[in-house]
Formats: sequence, structure tokens, C-alpha cells
Amino acid sequence: MSKVACCVTSCRRNSARSIEDMQRTITELETKLKSESSRLKKKYESEQQDLIMQIDNLNRSNADLAKANKSLASKLKVNCCDFL
Repeated sequence: MSKVACCVTSCRRNSARSIEDMQRTITELETKLKSESSRLKKKYESEQQDLIMQIDNLNRSNADLAKANKSLASKLKVNCCDFL
């Protein structure tokens, strides 16, 4: 085999190895990214549920305070009218 043919064969082997290494790296990165995105999705879904629960609790508290405010306002009207 000539030096040129040997060099071409060697270059092909090195290129094939490099391509295999790059494909392996790409596969590893895809796997890591999929797992990371799945983890983040679960985390943010959990945080969303927590925030929804907080909103519900705050809305209930707000409604209770509005009722109490309305009740106090009507009592104040009654007391003011009695005073005059």
C-alpha cells in the first residue's frame, strides 16, 4: 500500500472515530436535556399548583373580609342612626 493510500485510510478511520464520538456526545446531551426538562416541568407544575392553592385561599379570605366589612358597615349605619 502506498503512503497516500495509508494516509487516506488513517484519515478515514480518524474521521469515523471523531464522528462516533460526536454522535455519542450528542446522544448524552439529548438524554441530559430531556431529563432536565422533565425535572423542571415537574417542578414548575408543582409550583403552579401551590400558587393556585394560595390564590384560592386568598380569594376565600378576601370574600370573608368583604362580608365582615359589609356587616360592620351596616352595624355602623344602625349605630349612627340610633345616636342621632
